[in-house]
Amino acid sequence: MEALIASFLEPSDLPALALVSSRGLAAARSAKDFLDSHPGLWYGAPWKFHPYAGQQSTRVPGTMAGWWFDVVPASRGCYTFCHTTTQADKINGSAIIIGEGQKEFGPGFYTTCGDSLAPCKIIGAEWFTKKQKDPKWKVIRFDVPGAILRIAPRDLALKTFLHHVLTHSTGYLHGGDAPAKQDIDAINAINKLGKVLIFPDDKDAEVAYGKDGDVTSWTRYTKSKLGGGGYALVIGPQQPVYMGNIRQYAWTFGPGLWMINCATRYLIFENR
Repeated sequence: MEALIASFLEPSDLPALALVSSRGLAAARSAKDFLDSHPGLWYGAPWKFHPYAGQQSTRVPGTMAGWWFDVVPASRGCYTFCHTTTQADKINGSAIIIGEGQKEFGPGFYTTCGDSLAPCKIIGAEWFTKKQKDPKWKVIRFDVPGAILRIAPRDLALKTFLHHVLTHSTGYLHGGDAPAKQDIDAINAINKLGKVLIFPDDKDAEVAYGKDGDVTSWTRYTKSKLGGGGYALVIGPQQPVYMGNIRQYAWTFGPGLWMINCATRYLIFENR
């Protein structure tokens, strides 16, 4: 599935999000200069600027070094995710922003797990080659440093479970192909923390939602395709039947989008 991206910002188009102040145009220009030289994202309450982590590019000022495709190394100390797209050239060197659109978990940048290329090839063949009649799709790998993935719970058991979910396209830590009670308990505990929302394979199964004791299911959550809950990352099965129980990872507004923009990108497959 193509990610829900309205557009990609070129370095010269990075907006000054803090435009109007009592100092007028001068302040706006100052904000624009700051954003051009310090790529980052405004989000949170209170509204705050979060610079992207990592080194800035020497190739093009105003971009991050990791945004430019380079020689593909082995992934070390990172969580890897893949994105199948026909817009790889636009993703190369540009900030990823989220626009409006209709997707299961609402606005977000959608990826699969980096443990296998198989899900990417299914998406490419079914969504692009077959449905969109466009066989010129590519796969981009996003390496997110563990230190950047600011979603890990403090509890060791929950941290171990989340690590499994982030590194496996399918399956569960305790139950294998199907979730055991320990897996569902871990999902509920993680969901209540408010950073990551996880849905099991059963799309009608209710799991914890938010910090106030609410519950929801994949079916109910995806009905409006608006997302919600303030989560940085939403994980769960995909809508097309041909994807089976393969997980997708939706990086949403705010911290989720910040994290995926801090990832180093590599072009790892081109359909020919």
